[in-house]
Amino acid sequence: MLASLEVSIKNAIPEGTVDHKPSGVQLASPFYQKREIMKLPPSAKFILYLLRSKGAMNRKRIIQKTLMPDRTVGFALKLLLEKNLIRKEDPEALVKRTSEKRRRRRKRDRRITNYNIVSTILPFVMAEV
Repeated sequence: MLASLEVSIKNAIPEGTVDHKPSGVQLASPFYQKREIMKLPPSAKFILYLLRSKGAMNRKRIIQKTLMPDRTVGFALKLLLEKNLIRKEDPEALVKRTSEKRRRRRKRDRRITNYNIVSTILPFVMAEV
């Protein structure tokens, strides 16, 4: 009896009406972008604001500026990367840019990754301090 009730409920609900996620077209609108940012935890919003105001930073520098624990910064960066609000900069591209200007005596550590904000994702102005 219970199985027949579940089948009748599934048949009563039209396909695709249960999912309330916006489509890819709707995510491009500023309303949905703001809503996605508002859903983020405060640590992720603070890192997003910091990257917007100070520019590209590596993980160690973000930890120094925010005074947040390493694990919190890592979780916030992971969330921001998943939402495509920030991107990882290629360390080899940075080395090529700096090597054109002048030669370095020390080799640059290529394991260090800089994070930078995606410029097209924030069409609105975040609060300025």
